[in-house]
Amino acid sequence: MGLMNHMFLILGLLLYFISTFFISSTNWTESWLNLLYRHSGIFLIYLVFNNFINSADEFGIESKDMEIEKSIKSNSYSYFLTNSSVSRDLDSNIDTIDKIKGFKNSIFSKKLQEYSVFKSEIRAKKIYLNIRKNYSRYLMSFIYFPLFIIFLLIFIFIIVKKEDGKEIQSDNKKWQYKSPLETIDIILNILEIFIFSIIFVKSKMIINYECIFCFVKLINLSTIIIITLGPVINIISKFTLNNKLPNLYFTLILNSICYLSVFTLLYLRLIYSLLFKKEKCNNVRYYFVIPSKEFCYEHWSYLCDCDKELTPKEVDFKIRQYLKIYKFCSTVFEFRNNHLYIIKSSDKLNHLHEFI
Repeated sequence: MGLMNHMFLILGLLLYFISTFFISSTNWTESWLNLLYRHSGIFLIYLVFNNFINSADEFGIESKDMEIEKSIKSNSYSYFLTNSSVSRDLDSNIDTIDKIKGFKNSIFSKKLQEYSVFKSEIRAKKIYLNIRKNYSRYLMSFIYFPLFIIFLLIFIFIIVKKEDGKEIQSDNKKWQYKSPLETIDIILNILEIFIFSIIFVKSKMIINYECIFCFVKLINLSTIIIITLGPVINIISKFTLNNKLPNLYFTLILNSICYLSVFTLLYLRLIYSLLFKKEKCNNVRYYFVIPSKEFCYEHWSYLCDCDKELTPKEVDFKIRQYLKIYKFCSTVFEFRNNHLYIIKSSDKLNHLHEFI
């Protein structure tokens, strides 16, 4: 789902590991380099996760159970089933309870089909809207990241004074450098707990969706790892370990386990497939969650009464067409005639009819 997304995600992880070269923070330079590389890398990881999760939320399909449950909870159905004059007349005139239930079930089945048709009618409109939203989100990601770096640099070199750094004596009577950036480091760690908690909640809501990338499901577990072994550990070590050396080893080991685990979780399967099972990479079912056979690709619903018998090739074609929507909204730049161009959302929407 967007080569650029994966490149930025790997870049974010790489920036973190570069920061470990300066984790000792024995002087001002090491201190601000560690802060800059570490938090800019983590923020970049957040931006990519946010893009993945929001795209899946907007273009993913509810599972059969979720769609039925949602339709049952719909106000129109609850009103129809409980307050319909037809239903009241039947309750008063038909003696057999089974007939009443059968009639209600037939009405309910009909309403489910109407719901699926109505849902398919608004789907195209939502896709247009969601493509605009996704395009804006992807475009803003290219703005948020440099703005975040600029903010850090302003804070490091303008707000914080280099002279505020000082040598202090630790519990083992050794002198060590105390960075004036520790306060902003704690604030950024708290902020990271907050933003990744939001990602976790969102990912949990869509974890059972279909027509989403399998990669998205792994983000849910990745956020748990990042929160617990990343900023939480950093905050704990700041307030519990006064000695700099144990603090350094504690955070370095657990943080490294954290981001190595995230990389392994997200990319080990992909790397293994590219090296040893390349044929699987061309199989859309290997990396994309396909709806079951009961799904209607005409109405994009489980509730209609259409003929849903499709061959595997037909299903693959439908899914590959749908994948173009993901690619469509995540492509912000393109190379043409050896030049880099920004693709406008209006240009995207002009070609949208080709595959929906």
